[in-house]
Amino acid sequence: MGLEAHLKITNVLSALLLGSAVCLALGGLLLFVNRLVPMALIELTATAVIIITPLSILVYRRNLIAINISTVLGFVAPTISLSTPAHIAVLLEFGQNFLISVLGLLQFLGFYLLPIAFLIIRFAYWKRIAQDVKVGPKGVSETNPGTVLKQGEK
Repeated sequence: MGLEAHLKITNVLSALLLGSAVCLALGGLLLFVNRLVPMALIELTATAVIIITPLSILVYRRNLIAINISTVLGFVAPTISLSTPAHIAVLLEFGQNFLISVLGLLQFLGFYLLPIAFLIIRFAYWKRIAQDVKVGPKGVSETNPGTVLKQGEK
């Protein structure tokens, strides 16, 4: 039995979301401790982490609404970051000092790599995700909750 049989796509999507939340939290903490941005931006970052973390849990539980909201956020995150001059500056200054490099790495992971990987997997495996969501987390059909389905049944 291959790795694919043991690994649900929704689990991977959930891990990508959680990784993004961790990167944002660490970046926000570094920005706060070093007093690099106004408190309003720290609060905005904390809000994003507070939204993304439960979304990752709901995606893990194969909640289609959470998957769809996360998909939208996967488009929004890089778009907002690329339109923010301070975010561009951090990427351009990467390597100039340790703090900027760490912030740049966390930004790259949290705003670009992980959200874009989420989108790629989301759209590459959309049929499988639909099947995982239909079957549910414990093999129970969500369209007929009294029916327990085996892997691959519809």
